Amino acid sequence: MKYLFREINIKELDKRALEFGNVFQSSYWAEFKNKYGKVAFLGIDQNGKEVLSCLMLLVPVVPYFMKIGYIVRGFVGDFTDFELVSSFTLFLKGYMKKNHIMYVAIDPYEAYKTDFVLTEAGEKRHKNMIDSGYIHFPKKAYSMQRPTNYRVKWDSKKSVEDQEKEVWSNMKKALQNSVITSEHRGMEPVRFNGSEISEEVFGEFMRLFEITAETKKFGMKSVDYYRNLIKSFGDYSNIWFFKYNAEKDFEYTKSTLCRLEEEINKIEGLEEKARERKKAKLNELRDEYKNISARLGVIDKYKNEKYLSSFYTINFGTRCHLFFGANSPILRELKLTANYWPMLKACFDGKCESFDMGGTLRLDADDIKKDKTYDLYLYKSRYGGVLDELLGEYYLVGNRFWYKILHEKLHYLRRYAVRF
Repeated sequence: MKYLFREINIKELDKRALEFGNVFQSSYWAEFKNKYGKVAFLGIDQNGKEVLSCLMLLVPVVPYFMKIGYIVRGFVGDFTDFELVSSFTLFLKGYMKKNHIMYVAIDPYEAYKTDFVLTEAGEKRHKNMIDSGYIHFPKKAYSMQRPTNYRVKWDSKKSVEDQEKEVWSNMKKALQNSVITSEHRGMEPVRFNGSEISEEVFGEFMRLFEITAETKKFGMKSVDYYRNLIKSFGDYSNIWFFKYNAEKDFEYTKSTLCRLEEEINKIEGLEEKARERKKAKLNELRDEYKNISARLGVIDKYKNEKYLSSFYTINFGTRCHLFFGANSPILRELKLTANYWPMLKACFDGKCESFDMGGTLRLDADDIKKDKTYDLYLYKSRYGGVLDELLGEYYLVGNRFWYKILHEKLHYLRRYAVRF
């Protein structure tokens, strides 16, 4: 098969980006990354069919007249097709030489392993990259992006009702119960989409996000970074909140106490011998009643709290991407949990077929139980999806001398990517 590649307008990327749900290979991502130069390519086969699209960000190396290329989570094409990968690589080498690009980094949004098992497709993708002339960097040694993605998939051709049933049935029973209990206790999802995301809404999201960053001890970028991301993706952007309805929580808690009181009175009304046989159960009910009664004071304490949790998602064609999540520490006191179920339900539109929860395991330990984000993996796995270990980072070198200096010694691209 013969392929033809050419440079295109950035906006022409979006057709394929939406088809494959790849936000990082879209004109919207290019707009967001305003500190980079950009170039876009399109590949067609001999029958005129579009088979590849690619957004490459360009990092200037100051004060020299040269650049570094970065293909974020791309390109969009079939990595199992060696002829396509090698043909595009040959085209890319020519473009690099003409435009003084010393090397290109690429971290494909493609699976190498799924649920810790090397797949035939994953092995083929990796081999095709190596055989096309790329240098592979182990994820543990160097990484600009998280090496894993947890995703929940479903059949988008089914009715909305059947899509919902499919995903719900795959969720762990404990999670289902948590979702139902949270609804009963006044956790009400609220969605702001696109132009509905006002400065007030954004400010509330950032308030919760900053609290979470401080609690979890993770780094944050500037406020403008998050504002520009949301703005760049326009109507694809969503900020979700869990609004707290204290009145609903109070009523549900009171009804629970009434039920427990009835059960306690029933046992206490038994004859002595029968009551003795139920002693353990009675003590258990009394302890539960005492613990739940204590919640009434906590509910009253936080009755004026508006939002307890927030998430930012991008619903983009065939995928919905969960980018950020934030929780108030008040959730723990109220013994409430936020969840992704409302966001999942919003995806059942006949187009979307995957909810991508993003980085899950860091793969920073041989034993995953010692991974720093193992608890996050345990939580996400309750949704019944799969964990993809992504292919990692590959480097196409045009000038070995400058590659050794800029990449191996200075980590130039990584330092630039962290800042911008």
